[in-house]
Amino acid sequence: MTYWHFSAMVDGKPVMRGGTTIEIGKWYTVPEARMCETGFHGSRRAIDALYYAPGSWVSKRKILVTDTQDDKVVGTECVHLAGIDATEALRKFYDQWGSVCYLVSAEIHARALGNFHHFYLTKKRQRFRLKDLDRRAKRRGETMSAADLEEWAAAERRKTGVDGVTDLNIDAAALRDLDVSYVFSAIPIHNAETTGLRLIGSASDDAAAIDLYVYSSSAEN
Repeated sequence: MTYWHFSAMVDGKPVMRGGTTIEIGKWYTVPEARMCETGFHGSRRAIDALYYAPGSWVSKRKILVTDTQDDKVVGTECVHLAGIDATEALRKFYDQWGSVCYLVSAEIHARALGNFHHFYLTKKRQRFRLKDLDRRAKRRGETMSAADLEEWAAAERRKTGVDGVTDLNIDAAALRDLDVSYVFSAIPIHNAETTGLRLIGSASDDAAAIDLYVYSSSAEN
């Protein structure tokens, strides 16, 4: 079986730990192998190998495995079947594909959000209570309009203090400098325009405990 592995590069050539230059097709042997200490390591998935990467040269290795862990293996013998400098691919992966995510929940004031666990459960209870209200109304032969349900939900949000945040301190211009295009929020950001954010959409589902609000850091329409 083959495994993924990342290696460092010196003077444009891939090297192993210790400085030995890697040659494709050549078997290498060490006297012992210990996980995370010595021997030849590899991962079944490239993304797992990237977690341990000392450099940008990625290869497929065949390893005579002596020990395994959740996301990697180690052995005393290996051969590199193929390899390539993945610098440009990694740059695109991180800088252009949009794989970077910044979590800023600590910026949300306690008055607006409180404890997220509390918010999650409160929102979930609201969903169930809305359904319960609708069922009870139907048993009485009544029909609750969408406006009635929304009015009740809005009152509940005001009562529980989870109707959104009004004083989020965030700089959209700084986000653009970091190539951050979108902000995903579980609650509405009422002062979005003053921060430079622009609401571009929202979504909700009866089965979900929270709603989703999507803001753009771009001022373009």
